[in-house]
Amino acid sequence: ILGDLHMHTLYSDGAASIEEMIRKAIELNYKYIAITDHSKRLKVANGMDEKKLLAQIEEIEKLQEKYPQIKIFKGAEVDILEDGSLDFDDEVLEKLDIVIGAIHYKFSKDQTKRILNAFEKINIFAHPLNRIINKREPISANWEEIFKKAKELNVALEINSQPDRLDLNDTLIKRAKEIGAKFAI
Repeated sequence: ILGDLHMHTLYSDGAASIEEMIRKAIELNYKYIAITDHSKRLKVANGMDEKKLLAQIEEIEKLQEKYPQIKIFKGAEVDILEDGSLDFDDEVLEKLDIVIGAIHYKFSKDQTKRILNAFEKINIFAHPLNRIINKREPISANWEEIFKKAKELNVALEINSQPDRLDLNDTLIKRAKEIGAKFAI
């Protein structure tokens, strides 16, 4: 493992400060990390508004100077809104190195169009099925179409190994790989 591209800190629903995360990553000999706290829409996870995100970016830049032995990417896990737009506007997104897109609400209808619209502005699609084992069923979407677009736009599909998610599942990972999509684990 060379790094971690999906990390939450005390800025949203994480359990450690950015500096604590950096120190642990260095201890693990990581080459890079991405700090990717939740965006404002996800209030239940203490999502960050623009002001808080800009303060975080400033802190990351200072810590990057303090810890040059590891690359610290500035990022966010940004909610994909119902129309496929993102929870932060383009001006804010341009300040980030990595944008993780995720669906956290309104799961009932087919989500294909919503996901494909978001792919224009994200680097990683988090927990794509959005399932929680034995609690929430996977979303409905045309996965063939999504995997092809992910390959075309170089959007990595997250394999979220959290035991409650295991998302993507094995059969969809295999199919996405056959299509040529990339993954972030």
